[in-house]
Amino acid sequence: MKEKSILLFIVLTVFLGSCELIDPIFNPVKNECILLKTSMSVPNDPANEETVFTYDSSGKLIEVVKTGYDLGSDPVVSRWTMTYSNDKLDKLSSFFKFYSDPEEKTGDWMFYYNGNLPDSIHAPAASASNNVSYTLTQYTGDKLVKLTDYLKRPNEPNYSVFNTTDLEWSGDNISKITITNNYGSSRFFEYEYDDKKTPLGHLGLALSSFGSLTMLSKNNVTKTTYTLGTNVYISETSYTYNSTDYPISAIPAKDGYPTNYEYDCK
Repeated sequence: MKEKSILLFIVLTVFLGSCELIDPIFNPVKNECILLKTSMSVPNDPANEETVFTYDSSGKLIEVVKTGYDLGSDPVVSRWTMTYSNDKLDKLSSFFKFYSDPEEKTGDWMFYYNGNLPDSIHAPAASASNNVSYTLTQYTGDKLVKLTDYLKRPNEPNYSVFNTTDLEWSGDNISKITITNNYGSSRFFEYEYDDKKTPLGHLGLALSSFGSLTMLSKNNVTKTTYTLGTNVYISETSYTYNSTDYPISAIPAKDGYPTNYEYDCK
């Protein structure tokens, strides 16, 4: 495997659903605008990328394809497909194509439920190490408040905790995320938001290529403060909006190159 663009959050990709979802944790309201594509390019540089979202006739998201051309004429492609059972996300499959190489499947993530809320997410074995892992979830009401990641290595008889993620909420937005590893070391993410609608809300949790756990929030992140030990990193983003209050561009304060959004608005 030349590259895995899938971080921890991809195994948490839950309820990638239609414009009106079953579960209130992921989207309590119907989206007037359905995201079709995001794109980003850098002037005077071959680097550019776009992500295309495909839905079935009932409005469920069934495929996400991210394409980039940063190093050559042939694209680097990451692709995810979604399989549903009784209107719930059952399986997320990931594929990767590195330039002219054949497409390679990286694995299937399986989702298990307690009622309408996912309580267990099983990841495929890592190709190099054959480690296997799964994630358990905890909620307060319908809000996700904790994720516990378990790992089993080939030479170990049992699973052990290797990561926990704690979420704090302020109203309908995640205000803080604390990630603690099995050595007891923590890193912290704190967020500020606008008062507009998120374009990715109907997708639930993000694939790692274009989002994070903050996709569970109602609004768009304008400021992120990341703390690791004594180091503090701050990133800020401004937006332009369409007439229905969805962003049509997200502009990072540091490099200024926007990510653009295209929709199907009802």
